Amino acid sequence: MKRAHWIGIGVAVAVVAATLCYVFIPSGDGKSASTKQTSPRGRRRSALLRQKGAEKSAVKPISERSQTPREKVAEKKKPKLGGRLAGRIGGGDDDVFRDPDGKAYPEKDQALMRQAREAIDNDDLESARALAAEAAASKNDELREMAVEALSWFGKDAMVELMQFMADANEEVAGAAKDGWMSGLQEIDDEGEKAGVIEATMKGINDGEMLEDIANELIGIDDLAAIQVLADVIEDGGNSAAVKAAKETYNTITGEDWSNIDKAEAWLQENYEPEDDGGDDDK
Repeated sequence: MKRAHWIGIGVAVAVVAATLCYVFIPSGDGKSASTKQTSPRGRRRSALLRQKGAEKSAVKPISERSQTPREKVAEKKKPKLGGRLAGRIGGGDDDVFRDPDGKAYPEKDQALMRQAREAIDNDDLESARALAAEAAASKNDELREMAVEALSWFGKDAMVELMQFMADANEEVAGAAKDGWMSGLQEIDDEGEKAGVIEATMKGINDGEMLEDIANELIGIDDLAAIQVLADVIEDGGNSAAVKAAKETYNTITGEDWSNIDKAEAWLQENYEPEDDGGDDDK
């Protein structure tokens, strides 16, 4: 019995020693393994949010967004937008664009309107993008609406250019831009890319209702990407309406009120597990 007793103690000591070695032996990056966070499954894990030093962000910048192959664009059926059939927008038989009173618009506006029409007819994304800034600065409501129609035709590939119209003073133009933007968002399969577009858009508009709708698009995507966007918007602090919408969405996702980055990181460490986690964090 005494021999068994000592054997038992010896095993216990060996287990404790092994545990201490695991905790304090430096990891490959020169840091103590004890500094790593622990996931719900007991795995060692590094920081998740970039504000906490994550090695890679779950959010992809807009510059990395992919474009729809032209053959796929050509297969689209031309939708009805803004009361006109896309690809058929334009003036009367004389191909002159006129205001509601029948007066022809200035030639500069005429040229941009033709460019919007032809961008759709020719599936010319670059042409639609090229006219966006100039059209957005115009006081011609119809021209701005036509620019929105042209951009909306290209879905996710023209979402960045649509952003400037989402704050348009004309409600119809702003609404059409929002609809086109939302439709484009649904075409994005990559959740990191989707999160990047949402973040950029939230920082660029001030309409509270629209911001709520956009922020709610984060619900249901990868939690890490969603919370990274919300943290970025809140920490940036430059857009109070966006901060408000971000905090509301953070509460919806986590069930907790926003406090600070540390609490957001702690929530992720406790609750987040990557879908494709193959266990590499254990190594």
